[in-house]
Parts: sequence; C-alpha cells; structure tokens
Amino acid sequence: MIILRKRVIKTDGYIIKKAGPEALSIDSPEWSRAEIIGINTLNWKEFDAGIHTEARVLYNEKGLFVKFVSDEHPVSVNCREFNGEVYEDSAVEFFFAPDNGSENYFNFEINAEGYALIGLGPGRERIRIYDTDPSLFDIQTKITDKGFEVFLFIPFTFIKKYFDNISGTMKGNFQKCRETPPLTHFYSAFGIGTPEPDFHRPEYFKSLVFE
Repeated sequence: MIILRKRVIKTDGYIIKKAGPEALSIDSPEWSRAEIIGINTLNWKEFDAGIHTEARVLYNEKGLFVKFVSDEHPVSVNCREFNGEVYEDSAVEFFFAPDNGSENYFNFEINAEGYALIGLGPGRERIRIYDTDPSLFDIQTKITDKGFEVFLFIPFTFIKKYFDNISGTMKGNFQKCRETPPLTHFYSAFGIGTPEPDFHRPEYFKSLVFE
C-alpha cells in the first residue's frame, strides 16, 4: 500500500540507517526505520506537475536498499529495455558518489515498471553499464490507482567493481522526472542551481551518511 508521509528530513543531507542482516523487499516492515526524504524541490518552476515523491535508504553488510514512493498517476511507461531512455517515462532516480576521492558517481534511473538505466562517470560524459545482469539489483515495483513504488538493491560487491573505497559519508541526490507531456516534471531532493533541468550536477550533491 502506498502511504505518503509529509515528514521530510533536513535538506542538507541524509542519514542511511542500518537494517538487519536479511535482504529487504518492497514491503519489508523495516522500512519504517528508515529516514524519509521528500523529492519535492522544484528547481525549474515551469515543470511543476503537483507530484509528491519520497525516498528511503537502508543498508546492511550486503549493500544498499532503496525505496521510492510517488503519487504520480496515471504513469507513463514506453521504455521496456535495460539501459534505455527510462527518464522519458514516469521515473525515479538515485545518483550517488561512493568514494569521496573519486570524481565518478553512479546514476540509477528506474521507470514505474522497473526498467533501469545505470550509468557511471564524472558528469554527462559517462558510460552506461551493460556488463551486469539487471536481476542483480532485485528491482521490484508496484503501480496502483494512487501512484507507484520502486525498490532496488545495490550490492557493495557491485560498487567495489568500480570504486576502490566506499566513504562513510557519500554524496548524492534523489530525483523524480518524466520528460514526456502532459505531466513533464523534474524534482530533486537537494536543490540544483542551473537555469535548465540538469540532474547531472554533482556539485549540488549533499551528504549521504552511514549511521
């Protein structure tokens, strides 16, 4: 069931709380322990669709667990391939830089049906990661008449293929978008100070702190 809470944490960072040793799913009761962050910053006022979205992140020794809940309805999904243009659909995004000593960061972009785009690089000049089976991320989704939910798992073993270290305080941002009308929109958790929509701006990332 989709339950949107209007509580958000401070917008200068996010605390990633620790979960138990078992793998989580989209409906795990442990999500009640996670901090909730609203993805409601309207950086470009002409793209306001009145949509409320929130994210939660937990971790254990295996990796990161991420969940999004959005009240966008009806959803639009046209991309049904791995590493396609999912951002044109009803999509949620998690960008994060695991190692503070590197300029590179991951972008995980997932539409409402669970099709993902996964990239890596220092900015817009980046690669899409094709040498990984998307089933590794255990993506789960729900679509209802009230909106949609997305869950994904990001194993630490996957992160360590591309980064030497995982910092205790990472940097990142959460986004909600859809690039096709009639509900074109671009929201972020942490503000982005560019004149046009552009999520690939790591200079605006904020702290993601492991508890």
